[in-house]
Amino acid sequence: MNGLLLAAVVQELGNLLPARVERVYQPDPHVLVLRLYAGRELNLLISADPNLPRLHLTARPPANPPAPPAFCMLLRKHLESLRLVGARQGPEFDRWLWLDFAAPGADEPARRLHLAVELLDRRANVVLLDGQGRILDALRRVPGSPGGRSLLPGIPYEPPPPPSPLPQGDPASLGCRWLEALTGAGPDAEDPDAVAPAAGDRREGGRGRTRSRPAWRRLLQHVPVLGRELAQEALRRAGIDPGTAAVNPGSHVSGKAGGTNGPSVPAPAGHPGATLGAVVLGWLDAAREGRFDPVLVRDGEGRAVALAPFPVTPPAGGRLERDEHGRVWALCDRFYRQRLDEVARDRLRQQLEQIVREALARARRRLEARQEDLRRAEEAEPYRIYGELLTAFAGQVPRGARQVELPNYYDPEGATARIPLDPALSPQENAQRYFRLYQKAKRGRQQAAELLQAAREEVAYLESVEHALAEAATAGDLEAVAAELAEQGYAAAFPHLAAGGEGGRRGPRPGGRHPGSGTGTQRGGRTPDGAAAAAAGFLRYRGPGGELILAGRNNRQNDVLVTRVANPWDIWLHAREVPGSHVLLRLPHREAVPSPAALEAAARVAAHHSKARWSGQVAVDYTEARHVRKPKGARPGFVRYEHARTLFVSPDPDGLPPRLDPVAAGSAEASGRQADGAGGA
Repeated sequence: MNGLLLAAVVQELGNLLPARVERVYQPDPHVLVLRLYAGRELNLLISADPNLPRLHLTARPPANPPAPPAFCMLLRKHLESLRLVGARQGPEFDRWLWLDFAAPGADEPARRLHLAVELLDRRANVVLLDGQGRILDALRRVPGSPGGRSLLPGIPYEPPPPPSPLPQGDPASLGCRWLEALTGAGPDAEDPDAVAPAAGDRREGGRGRTRSRPAWRRLLQHVPVLGRELAQEALRRAGIDPGTAAVNPGSHVSGKAGGTNGPSVPAPAGHPGATLGAVVLGWLDAAREGRFDPVLVRDGEGRAVALAPFPVTPPAGGRLERDEHGRVWALCDRFYRQRLDEVARDRLRQQLEQIVREALARARRRLEARQEDLRRAEEAEPYRIYGELLTAFAGQVPRGARQVELPNYYDPEGATARIPLDPALSPQENAQRYFRLYQKAKRGRQQAAELLQAAREEVAYLESVEHALAEAATAGDLEAVAAELAEQGYAAAFPHLAAGGEGGRRGPRPGGRHPGSGTGTQRGGRTPDGAAAAAAGFLRYRGPGGELILAGRNNRQNDVLVTRVANPWDIWLHAREVPGSHVLLRLPHREAVPSPAALEAAARVAAHHSKARWSGQVAVDYTEARHVRKPKGARPGFVRYEHARTLFVSPDPDGLPPRLDPVAAGSAEASGRQADGAGGA
């Protein structure tokens, strides 16, 4: 939140004051919510999050923890029942402000309390002050350091260092000076008239790196109050690409006569420098007069990408969005809610990737250990041979011998076998001892083979989850993966997402051959009207003949596709022996035969949504859904199938059939239901 946007928020808040403080909440270590009453209930959100510092009203405050933190309790003690009577921004539209609170009765300075809200990125903080300006406490206590401030209880509050002064003067001269700085020939290059940064200046970047940075970042060094969006817009209006690292010095006329140290002269009308200066000073004048026109910038996909106090140029295919009532806080609420959702989604993805990566490493180590156990168990065959040789040649074995060499009639070359003996046992007892060792090893070999198969299936399952995680595009997809991992006992941090199942069961389980996802519902629980397909959010494609092609996004959806959605005559497809989506080619009735083009289109979908998508050719197995079954107790997405045939297709995304939106998919599902009713047995 830059200084001009904060000024718009402060102006809007000031128009609603005074307001009584009803309650104080701290839903997050960095977030405070003041519930106010000013004829109607208001929620003032204050965030000192280093990544998203902000202050604005909100319609949906975050959920509160069961127990309030200590700083929240302090604010409740001092602020509840007081009136919020003023909001004052720091000088030069700086990114900090004071909230003034007054006690009921006579309003005296000594009885006031203040909340200093510093929205300074990594140094964002909230400080409670008494009427004399002494610190009662801070959200984040900062001990004193050489050249730095101290934010500790009991000491006088010191505001943040002042920012660089706002530009003043002739717009054309200022604009030309900024342009010269962008070309590397102006104030950043030994210009004695350049304004040096003030002490503690918090402008982006620093000297020495200016000329390698984009033009908009270099402009921010001179006018930091603009923020990224306005800096880029000012350069666009001046005809300069904001992202360029080298502005063409010949694209404008110098604003100085006789070189860089000469007196400033006005630039001609229409000159880029004149336009740049006029745009920037126009915004600053409008902000001083309180004439804001806040906009939310959305890209071509409808995603909010920026928030600005004045209109800016949207990206290609994008648009500007204003609140119908002109409320700044409503735009802030929408923008930051989406940003927080994106941050939460990225954090969840990182957590899940780490969980899957560690679980997969453990499973692969377990697989190696099981392979070694089986190898050792298979070395038991000599025990049986020793027992049989001792039985056959018992008369040639002297009693009390420690070893004996006997003819080995199992050896094609007729060699002898040297057999270790227990001298305390007779030849017959030594033979029985070897038979017992052989039986024990044989039983161990069977168990080792079962454990090895279970270890292979666990690795295959986790690889399928890894693939589903890589395919996840929305928060819902990630939560589905988290819920599945919680149900399988891999993600103890997400028990609230587990809908059931055998939570906590981490050991190997019997399974099938292919990873997918699902609920474990048997085929008898299928919903013929396709309601499960509509609710599950499958990927939907349109085949060349109008066929509906469904693909699961994760293991849960894969199981729903097989156990609840598929009709027995539909065609099921999956990339052979690699993790990937289960794909269903819907057919209208039992007698329908899929065309080769429809089969190839569905196979391309299966190949593209598999771990082999970067291969040149992918083998895709397909069969009727009646021949696909989910074994009892199998992990999510594992199935067994038979009577399969194979297609080899390219996973090139350019060869995929057209994607369907939910509305089109619903129409296709409805037409499929009509066909089912007409052609069903």
